[in-house]
Parts: sequence; structure tokens; C-alpha cells
Amino acid sequence: MALGKTGAQSCDSSPPMILLGVWALAGAEQCIVGRVRGHVVCVLYLQLQWTCSLCGSIYAQERCTRSQPPCNSTSAVFQAEAKAAVEDGSGEAHIWFSCPVISGLLGLATPQWEGLQRSLRVRGHLRVYTRGRSLVCDVDAEDPLLRYLSCVCSSSAVCRPLTLICTLHTHSHTPAARRQDSAQLKRFTRGDREFVTRITPPLQLTCTHILEEGG
Repeated sequence: MALGKTGAQSCDSSPPMILLGVWALAGAEQCIVGRVRGHVVCVLYLQLQWTCSLCGSIYAQERCTRSQPPCNSTSAVFQAEAKAAVEDGSGEAHIWFSCPVISGLLGLATPQWEGLQRSLRVRGHLRVYTRGRSLVCDVDAEDPLLRYLSCVCSSSAVCRPLTLICTLHTHSHTPAARRQDSAQLKRFTRGDREFVTRITPPLQLTCTHILEEGG
């Protein structure tokens, strides 16, 4: 897999394909924008909400929920964000997705994505997150919408190979030596043998485009 040219300028013109393990160690010294080809392991966090277009409060049941002072807005904007764990064999990254690319992450066609937005209008807000091997939220675990999202997020339509254009988070711009120092020693046992390896903390990225889906 070619790494391409390094440096922020080359990333701006043509993002290089880069291994997560290489990017984690080199940080911004490698590039700020890059193409990542990896496998979505799981969805760590997903938030969907309608917000008032005037004050930004949650908009539910066709009205703004702000009470002090009351807001009489009659319009709302749909917002969404998600975070997924992605691996490529060389390292792991936690990648944030914003509203324009979340439907691609979830593998939802436009009618499905729009239907999901409509189904959220009564509640106005839903936040789900990973706990162990399950996707949970702060509402009833038997809630139909939660069960639907749990099925979607754990399906092969989401947990699949993807090629993404990503940007490095500002706080991840640390020198290579410091990133190596932050790596933690992990102990693994396989049968009667014990192994110790150094694990670098997951790279923190934001996805701006999903280039392709599939292998």
C-alpha cells in the first residue's frame, strides 16, 4: 500500500493512502489529511437530533422544547454525529462522522435515511453508545427505534471495509517520540504462553468523505 508524499500541502492536493499505524506514530509530520482503507469494527457512538433553527434547543413534537424563556419557533434542523472504531491491520483509529457522511457509514439509502429522520421527530433526540458488545441508550431498551439502530450498527452493512478521506484532530498533532512514549504495554495470554506488546492509543480522526464501499 503506497503511502504517497508527505506534508500538509501534498495532502491538500491529493491525500495519500496511509497506514493507521504509521500515521499514529508520525502524526502531523506525516500529513494532516489522508486516505485510510480499513474495516469498521463497531460504532462507538451515534447521536441524532432535531434542533430549533432559532435557539438551538431540542425540537420535539413539532415545537421547540425551550421553556425559559419560551421559544415559538416553527422550524428545525436535523443534526447527527457518530464515532466508529476502524482498523487496518497496522493500527486502530476512532473516527468521527458528521451528518453529511453518516448515511454512508450506516449503509442507508436516501429514503431510509430520510425515514429515520422523520421517525425521530416525536422524540427529537436519541443518543446511543457502545457498552460491552451492545449498543445502548438512556431510554427504554425495548424502544423500537433503538432496536432498529442496534441492528443497523451491528450489521455487515456497517461493519465492512471502507476507504475514507480523514483529517487528523488538532490534539493528535504530537511529535512521534511523545506518541511512542504514550503507548501502553498490554499483556496477552495464548494457551500457556504470555505475550507483552506495546499498543499505541487509537488515532483520532474526522471523516470528510467516504470514497468507496466494499473490499
